[in-house]
Amino acid sequence: SLGVQRCWKGRLIDEMFPVQGANLIDVACGTGDIGYRFIRAGGRHVHLCDSNKKMLEVGKSKLFDKSAKLFQQMSWNICNAENLPFEDEAFNYYSIAFGLRNVTDIDATLREAYRVLVNGGKFLCLELSPLDSVGLFSQIYDFYSFQVVPKIGRYVTKNESAYLYLVESIRQFLKPECLQKRIEVAGFQNVRYFRLTFGIATIHVGYKRS
Repeated sequence: SLGVQRCWKGRLIDEMFPVQGANLIDVACGTGDIGYRFIRAGGRHVHLCDSNKKMLEVGKSKLFDKSAKLFQQMSWNICNAENLPFEDEAFNYYSIAFGLRNVTDIDATLREAYRVLVNGGKFLCLELSPLDSVGLFSQIYDFYSFQVVPKIGRYVTKNESAYLYLVESIRQFLKPECLQKRIEVAGFQNVRYFRLTFGIATIHVGYKRS
């Protein structure tokens, strides 16, 4: 994303608009960047969840070095998005950034999100989206995705196939309007979405029934 993802994450937090004393569950959290931003924006506590233990360990080390004080407001959990180890109605906010595309069962993940949110709680999803245009930008984006990104992956990580999977998974993922319907089927109300950077990424927002 050439660093643009930092702007996207900032927009996600702006859309979240954390209130004082609120808590967040961030699923597929990676190294915890969303959770860190949430605490800095005024949130009380964040539960960071990921199935990748090594990623969580990297996040713990990185965020402790950034701020030992804010680190105390974070909990780290190894778990799957489809089966969260938390009680019903436990969180004010639920976020998942660049993770829904990779879960085994999207609908089960959305149902779990609905379950763990308090009534009136806010759901936010930031995800890379397939482009539906056939213009010049779409052609440039496809060239960059399929020709440049895998070569960068081969040079940096010696793993070109992982980057090919990344771009293929984006192309095959749900279009924003289709994902909106799936979120609504899970029970969320007032679901909306907005696209970022010419449609490369999309933020979906919804609310649990009050």
